[in-house]
This record gives sequence, structure tokens and C-alpha cells, in this order.
Amino acid sequence: MKGKINQHQFQRLLQTALSSAKNKNTRYSLRAFSKRIGLTPSAVSEIIRGKRAVSTKLANRVIERLRDENQSRFIENIFNNETSHLPLKYQILKADEFALISSWQHFAILSLLEVERLKGIPRKIATSLHISEGEVLRSLERLQRLGLAEKISKLQWKATGKSYHSSDGISDESILRSHFESLELAQKSLENHPLQARDFTSLTFRMNPKNLNRIRQLVRDFREKICKIAETKEAEEVFKLCIQIFPLNFSTEKKAAQK
Repeated sequence: MKGKINQHQFQRLLQTALSSAKNKNTRYSLRAFSKRIGLTPSAVSEIIRGKRAVSTKLANRVIERLRDENQSRFIENIFNNETSHLPLKYQILKADEFALISSWQHFAILSLLEVERLKGIPRKIATSLHISEGEVLRSLERLQRLGLAEKISKLQWKATGKSYHSSDGISDESILRSHFESLELAQKSLENHPLQARDFTSLTFRMNPKNLNRIRQLVRDFREKICKIAETKEAEEVFKLCIQIFPLNFSTEKKAAQK
């Protein structure tokens, strides 16, 4: 991968990868992690604490080892030209930025800013989502700091047109919280929305775990196709699409935790 290394983001990458491994195995050590990425424990410790800078060559070597652990999307933030190959208007939000907008209403508000009848007015958006106007305003301020929304008058806001792409494979508290909220919203939809207003389906199958990354890519492609169909000028309601794939048998979970 080419480009000037972003030292802070590389530091964040190591912190996240180490935390993810420890979450899977509480006995996992800094020594084991260092061995896995080809560095000494003292070097890893100094990099994480911001006491040591790394060369592009060394960063590339570590990154190649971490690619096998589903860190590839977050890795794209490590270099200054990291988003050049992504679709136009896409912006990858770093894990620390995602913590600001991990609650469901932020993405819903961002979508409703493009609904013409609401005119980007916080009061109308609050009524539509059944939340307080204060919550909407606080969310809009966060979105503004991230460059995703902007205030165009005293009462009106608009979306900037940038999209968002969350990091894959990062065991971060904010991302976990977002997933839990999605599941809670799905449960509420089952309880409150009529069948014609929603669609829930599931599939159980056997699979070689080595094919999981291929399925992840298919899901990404599918989501992009859904957005192209759904996001038209006539779109006036906000929907949420949730897709999960997870192991059901203990042996698969155990193998994944031991990696």
C-alpha cells in the first residue's frame, strides 16, 4: 500500500487489534500479539503509547499480517490517500468518530435531511422519529463536526452528500452498541409494524468458515444495490436493513475464539 503513514491511525490500529484479540481471549498477551505481527513487545508498547514512529515499510509489513484478521477496512485509514479507490463520496469513519454516532437516530436523521417535506427542520424530524428536538439538535451537531451535515439557516439543516463506511472486524464498544441497538429496533418492529410494512427472513445452512470473507463481500455488494434502488427523490420514509451471519454450533465459535 502506498502513501505517507498516518502515525496516529497506525497507533489506533494496533490498539484496536490488540483489544479485539483480548476480548476473544482474556489470557491473550502483548507478547503473543507482538509475535503475531513480527515486532518486539517493547516496540509495540512504544508505538501504542505514541513514543515511537514507524516507517511506511514497517507499517506495510504489519498491515499485511493484520489483513488476515478482518482489519482491512480500518487499515484503509492508515494512509493519507486511503480512500482514493473507494466509490465517490464515501468516507470511512474511524472507530473513535463512529463512537459519536453509534446511536441509531444519527443515521436516521441524516436520511431525513434529504426528505423534502421535512425541509431539514429539526422539530419536524423529531416528530417523525418520535424523539425530542433536543436529541435531534445534538445529533446534528455531531454530524456537522464529522462533515456529514451542515446548518444552512437558523432553522434548517442539510446533508453534505458524503456517505459513511464503518470499519469491519473491529471489536469496539461503539460498534457493538450500534449492533445491539439495531437488534432492539428490529424487535420493536416485529412487535409494532404490520407485516406489509416490514420483511423478516432467515436462513440456516452449513458452511466452511473460510468462506466467511467472501460472504461479507457479497453482503457489501448487496447493500450498495439496495441503496441504488431505494434512495430516489421520492423516498420519504426511513428504513433499516440489518444482515447478520453468525455460528450456531459451539465448535465453530471455539475455533474462531482461538484464532
